[in-house]
Amino acid sequence: MWFFLGNGQQIGFSVSENGILSAYGRCSQDCSPGEDPSGVVGRVRNVAGSWSICTPASEEHEYDEVGWGLKQFFLANGDKAAGMISYHPASNGGADLVSLSVLAPKDFAASAFTLLKAAMGNLSFQFVVAAHFIGLSLEGVQPNRIPKLAEIVHPDLMKRRAYLSDRISISIRTFK
Repeated sequence: MWFFLGNGQQIGFSVSENGILSAYGRCSQDCSPGEDPSGVVGRVRNVAGSWSICTPASEEHEYDEVGWGLKQFFLANGDKAAGMISYHPASNGGADLVSLSVLAPKDFAASAFTLLKAAMGNLSFQFVVAAHFIGLSLEGVQPNRIPKLAEIVHPDLMKRRAYLSDRISISIRTFK
């Protein structure tokens, strides 16, 4: 699994010019694929995280600005939430970032938005957005749906690939 963790003060919402609601936030992230021969865990340890949840009514550039195929993957995923994990190297004095873009059907999005709205602004609420992650392909393996570490972190945006996840969950808990 790949976990994106934060608190209620790291949650935000936006409404597009077409009136479509989406949620987003900054967070920490933790990658736990089990065995890690690809070295992804070492590469992303202590890297900041971000996440967003959109619906198919959102404009594609809102959840897949480069065109890595999240919408097609979502449609092939049987109308279940699908996610795209991508790596963004530091630029303009910033830090590296790992992001999760979720494309969710209306029922998943409505439930997630309700949970996130309840937690928004409150430090005692913790959230976890989890994406199924089995690991990356090893170097020397023929190209397939699962990218290699070198493809995930490639410095050239147009040669970079994202990891597409077919199972997404969200949970909110409080520590009062």
